[in-house]
Amino acid sequence: MRVVMPIIRVRPGSPLKVVIRSACWYGRITHYVNKRTVLCTEEADCEFCGQTIGLWKGFAVVRAFSSERLALLSITPPVVNTLLAGMKGRPSAAGLTVAFRRVGARLNAPLTCETFGYREGEPEVSIEETRSYVERIFRPKRSFTLYTGMPQKKIG
Repeated sequence: MRVVMPIIRVRPGSPLKVVIRSACWYGRITHYVNKRTVLCTEEADCEFCGQTIGLWKGFAVVRAFSSERLALLSITPPVVNTLLAGMKGRPSAAGLTVAFRRVGARLNAPLTCETFGYREGEPEVSIEETRSYVERIFRPKRSFTLYTGMPQKKIG
């Protein structure tokens, strides 16, 4: 199986310092099903909406300071306002330098961020490219059973 783009996580403890390469983040409602994130179809017939809570996540292509490799980072609603303020009215987030941190010791502890201005000359990844990466990574890859404690329903 070929990996489209690695996913980078903000771990508790130390900040993750990145340069955003996406022109803008791509936001979607997601569901956490059988220990993985899948995208909501956002249609009336979404297979997961009646079974799990939908949560908004934003996704951006980033480059960690410690690497030249691009990765996909998931962001949460509370950091969006900080990112927008850091953009200072610019039309693109590409080049924005950010330190993301987890508040607490859990892997899914709340996410915060601090912006440090722009790094000029960073190539921009379009919103269409960002969307394409997200949809290829988080689409259901195979049929699976959703365990809900209710009669089992085959998904996919």
